[in-house]
Amino acid sequence: SSGINAEYGDYDLVETLIRSLSSKCHNGDPSVQCSDDLTICTLSGPASVLARKPEILVECELTQLNTLRYPQGWSLVEGSVEDQDCVISLDGVVVVGSDLLGNLYHNFNLLLHTAVSLLFASTHLTKTEPTILILDSERSNRFPELWKIFRTVTYLPKGGCVRVEGAVLALRTRTEMDLLWSPITQPLPEGSKMLRDITGRVKTALLPSPPSPSHGILYVKRTTNNRQILNEEELLSRLRRYHTVKEVEFDSGLLSFEDQLSLVSSHHILLSVHGAALTHAAFLRLPSAMFELYNAGEEHCYRTFAELFGVKYYTLDRRDVRVTYATRPEGRGWVTPKTGNYTLNIDRVLAIVGQIYLDLQLDVHIEL
Repeated sequence: SSGINAEYGDYDLVETLIRSLSSKCHNGDPSVQCSDDLTICTLSGPASVLARKPEILVECELTQLNTLRYPQGWSLVEGSVEDQDCVISLDGVVVVGSDLLGNLYHNFNLLLHTAVSLLFASTHLTKTEPTILILDSERSNRFPELWKIFRTVTYLPKGGCVRVEGAVLALRTRTEMDLLWSPITQPLPEGSKMLRDITGRVKTALLPSPPSPSHGILYVKRTTNNRQILNEEELLSRLRRYHTVKEVEFDSGLLSFEDQLSLVSSHHILLSVHGAALTHAAFLRLPSAMFELYNAGEEHCYRTFAELFGVKYYTLDRRDVRVTYATRPEGRGWVTPKTGNYTLNIDRVLAIVGQIYLDLQLDVHIEL
């Protein structure tokens, strides 16, 4: 990807994709066209078949198409529809892969990519809101609530095929995360209007009324064995001398996603170490700030994410973090900052939190 700029990060992305569409096949068949970045392909004309086959777009010349990650062996088969015993037929559809078993970050990426594809389809292909076809079973969806922003969602599990006409294939490149991972080449001080509208739709669908605002800090604890803050008890104790702090565990299963969303939407400030929980920052009350206590060596991941959603981003300097690596048996995976645990410079944390309140112009007080 060439990176996200002011145009790429907003609705003009759809127009950019439309302008770049061209045929990618040996025989020049116009029914299969792809954008230059190969994130979206369109099917038009005679119905095509999606089936569990080893090839994808078998008639096309671009070898890059073979590197696209398509879920569970599903692929597009050019050929006779009559030869396929397909369970359903859809006209006007966005076909997406699945990362439904992944964490919230991966699900959110898939959701945003699908939403962009939906905008593409509704403005270019079908002129109406098409069906979202997810190539997986509904039982695999860890965050089904996210998908309530779409009018019609159909699941297609393994073992079958579907006839599609007037479709957009929401293909993803090897990085899977083009929208949220690419560096931003121009400032987006208020974030991407397109992406903020999408998160707004999620809030509207799941929260019947906005929660009461809180000027406190939402602190997300990790429940895994890695990326633990070793001096966390002291950190929280000192934070509470000056601020209201709400501790929460998002991966413990104690809160529904609606409850998580309500809690996040009431806060302006989110603190945690590097991990999928920081994805919740997209739903913070504006003005908002994400304090990634330690980025675990991923310098651009959530910094880019925050800027795209109009969230101010803060993190500790590497000198203010001491990483303790657990002893790992030989051959049992890489030892990286992500696999370690951390001791933080608490004085520096408190200084940055104070700066956050100044930058957001929020009152500093302890809520009773």
